Amino acid sequence: HARGAAPAGAPATLTSAEVAALLRCTLRTVQRLTQGGKIPGAVRAGGLLRYDAATIRAWVAGATAAG
Repeated sequence: HARGAAPAGAPATLTSAEVAALLRCTLRTVQRLTQGGKIPGAVRAGGLLRYDAATIRAWVAGATAAG
């Protein structure tokens, strides 16, 4: 895979819990970062908070590459 690319068959969106697992942090931390506008790709879909998987993966890859 290219850096930040999703594995084949990966979902297009992620839940807050899935983002927390990727970041290795708590669900509360994801919620706090989202409310503060620190996590990109957050969208509300039918009242549910979802994250664009490609945006999150690229953001994580960029953050880990930066240090």
